[in-house]
Amino acid sequence: ECDRMLEKAGPHVQKSGVVLKDADHGKAVDDWRTSENYFLPSTGDSILEALDERVQNLTRIPIVNSEYAQILKYSYRGRYTAHTDYFDPKDYKKDIRTMEMTANGVHNRLLTVFMYMSDVEQGGETYFPSYGGRPAPQDY
Repeated sequence: ECDRMLEKAGPHVQKSGVVLKDADHGKAVDDWRTSENYFLPSTGDSILEALDERVQNLTRIPIVNSEYAQILKYSYRGRYTAHTDYFDPKDYKKDIRTMEMTANGVHNRLLTVFMYMSDVEQGGETYFPSYGGRPAPQDY
């Protein structure tokens, strides 16, 4: 499955973008995110469709309500600073595209499923800074 996802996504992976909060407009993308990504469609590929079915069974949310799998690549010292995967409408009021995409926050990301497709000796983890009730980081 990992090999198939990487095979299909590989030629399409490009520098990741960032949807900036209203308060952050004018700042460089690299201040937050240094990855490359691609949203991988699964339609017509039996291996990827089977993976979609497993995600659907895990989350109990019909896969038709999901985005395509986002394939991410981080190089050495790559990062994506603390952020939420949903778009809080109060933070994007001036961003017409994001407000339309989320129907003013009504259609938003409910959850994120992580699948790690490589193994490294050190690093590579995802850190949840507010886990356990810790205060949010200042750059959040």
